[in-house]
Amino acid sequence: HAQPAARPAADADAMERSEYDEYADPEEEDEEASGKAWEATKSQMVLLIDASDAMFDVLLAPSQDGGAEGAEQLKSYFAYAMQVVQTIMRTRIFANPSDELSLMFYNTTVKKTDNDLDNVYTFFGLDSTDAGRVKEVEAFTDEAAKETLHGGAGAAGNRNPEALRNCLWAAGQQLSSRVKSSKS
Repeated sequence: HAQPAARPAADADAMERSEYDEYADPEEEDEEASGKAWEATKSQMVLLIDASDAMFDVLLAPSQDGGAEGAEQLKSYFAYAMQVVQTIMRTRIFANPSDELSLMFYNTTVKKTDNDLDNVYTFFGLDSTDAGRVKEVEAFTDEAAKETLHGGAGAAGNRNPEALRNCLWAAGQQLSSRVKSSKS
């Protein structure tokens, strides 16, 4: 039995490409050729944070100040959530400065939304994020949050089953109004 001759490497590569070409989208190739495939896109993100009294309970978190290994510090769930918000904001600034971000709280006693919804507070609406906004969030400590969101440093809100629903509705309104304004 004679064995078929081995194909040269160039023919093998061409064969693999032709198999791939079977699944290729011709419109995608046209976009790649014209340079339109890599246009930057702007994303919009609405962050919702619970501001109920349970969020101000303290938990132990690993020390991040370079202290002794294994050292822990007291930090509330709210403070940890705000730290995550800051991280997201910094990441968005570097990834795509035109991205828009909004920060809303629910289970609040003070209300501040475009639609005057109960138990919802809009810290800032959809807009580009910058270093000034990050500093605002950084300065929004537990004490400042209790004062702003609940009308007093010792006060905090109780869980209201409608609060999250109201906040989601307000967030949807922000996003849909932004989409409508960008189309016109």
